[in-house]
Amino acid sequence: TALYVGINICMLVIAPVAGFFVSGVFMSMYVDIGSTDLSTLTITPRDPRWVGAWWAGFLLCSAAFCLVSIPFFMMPNEMKSRDKTKKQLVQKAKQKMTTKEIIRGIPAALKRLVLNGVYMGVVFCVVCELSNTHGLGSFQAKFMEAQYSLTASQANFLVGAGAVAGTAFGLLLGGYLVKRFK
Repeated sequence: TALYVGINICMLVIAPVAGFFVSGVFMSMYVDIGSTDLSTLTITPRDPRWVGAWWAGFLLCSAAFCLVSIPFFMMPNEMKSRDKTKKQLVQKAKQKMTTKEIIRGIPAALKRLVLNGVYMGVVFCVVCELSNTHGLGSFQAKFMEAQYSLTASQANFLVGAGAVAGTAFGLLLGGYLVKRFK
């Protein structure tokens, strides 16, 4: 439903924002966590030569992905079907199709997708929204560092905080309104 599409797109926006917050935390830590005595360093996070612990975010995300993947390993290979028509569709889908048959079916499948107004509307909105946020998100933190003399950590926090509220609220409201007024 439209509400679920809104929630899904909202999660697509919240994930990069969470990434900005996490990178803000790790960019304030020196790259060699634990192996360098910070009291002997002559540079601070405000120094352009400072290198934050950029790699720590990858470790955190990898651990989170592993944790989230555990329930998927407990799923059955096939879901039980409730009625005969579903069983017939599954059996038909399992039949071997030749490469020619697959290629012949592509134009019809594309036509169905392109003529589906709701689908094309969602695709258009997602493309516009993601091109805007990704284009801005790629360079906004670095711009704020240079323009306002912020540290990388501070800039990442500000970019993430500024993006999350308006975008999440707008997407959830849009999903609710589409569901409400169909």
